[in-house]
Amino acid sequence: MVSRRGGRPRVTAVEWRVLGLMRQWWHQPDHFDWLSVYVKTRGMHLMWRAGIATVCAMTAALPVALLASSSHPHGAFAGVVAPFVTVVGTMLALLWLTRWPTRRQSIAFSLIATSCVAATCLVQGDPRAGILGCTAFAMLGGYIAFFHTAGHMVFSFSVAMITTFILAARLVRVYDVVLALCAFAMIFMLNVAFPFAAQSLVHALSIDVRRANLDALTGLLNRRGFYQAAHALQARRREPQTYLGVAMIDLDKFKRLNDTHGHAVGDQALVEVGNVLRDNCRATSVIGRAGGEEFVVADTFSTPDRSSMAERLRRAIAAIPYPITASIGTASAALGEPSQVSERRLLDRLMTSADTAMYAAKRAGGNQIRSASFADVDQNSTGSFS
Repeated sequence: MVSRRGGRPRVTAVEWRVLGLMRQWWHQPDHFDWLSVYVKTRGMHLMWRAGIATVCAMTAALPVALLASSSHPHGAFAGVVAPFVTVVGTMLALLWLTRWPTRRQSIAFSLIATSCVAATCLVQGDPRAGILGCTAFAMLGGYIAFFHTAGHMVFSFSVAMITTFILAARLVRVYDVVLALCAFAMIFMLNVAFPFAAQSLVHALSIDVRRANLDALTGLLNRRGFYQAAHALQARRREPQTYLGVAMIDLDKFKRLNDTHGHAVGDQALVEVGNVLRDNCRATSVIGRAGGEEFVVADTFSTPDRSSMAERLRRAIAAIPYPITASIGTASAALGEPSQVSERRLLDRLMTSADTAMYAAKRAGGNQIRSASFADVDQNSTGSFS
């Protein structure tokens, strides 16, 4: 309800709340990276790939199958569009059979599939067959709602409703208004209820997952959350030459701080170190508390040398108002083609190497950095410290 004061409409608190919720919904982040990692770490990615590929293949076969039906007339362009859509749908199914797509490939998949469904429905000679095909938009909308943003959902919904409206108008001419309205209402409800329910569910799940992955004291990622976020970092689209860098950070003289000033002061120091890491790392960095007074940072870079980053962190930690310093070990390796096995092996090797380098810095007296570099994840090199 809009009230007026001085002739101007005034937005009520309820309307502000609704507008705020709409803005919050519109600006929700893309779910693709974390949900892909979640599916992989739960061992469900093969089942998901097989399921999506099966749905793609079955849906792709329908346009050509309808050409064999003699119970309804075929549209003028059905003989061209149907085989084309079948070929494209088969290629999309093969994509899912061979690999889990990147975010951009997933977006392209949803856009291509949406266009193919719309084209198939519109070329049907009988509008009833076209309206029936519009139910496929609900499946696509559910997929987009799970993995992508509100903008992509709105695009898919708009295409679905425009296609359904055109077919409903044809239903009015061929049959009657009641049938057209009922068909339009059914498709509308399917494309609202299923995708938006899926989007609400995955958003709530993302909040719970993120909370479960946070360290209660520092607000940084815990070990499980770090691994999931680091795998998502590796899965993102990269430039041809990209390096994954990991830094292991262990606080020097922290036990003495706890013994001298108490655990409350020690906790305050850990919180301050967490703030320092957030302030001195890039927004894309994955920062976690590995346990106790040990922290870990991961990010992708265009060069393998991470000494400048490590030195910046070392100086920032030494400057906090607590009698502690940091020993830092770094490791980096070139990223190749993403694959589940190599991603896990690479991250584990880098963390182990960075941890070894960090202990080398600690044995040398602390408040130092050491680096270990790997030329290739597939080589069984042991790395060298510098």
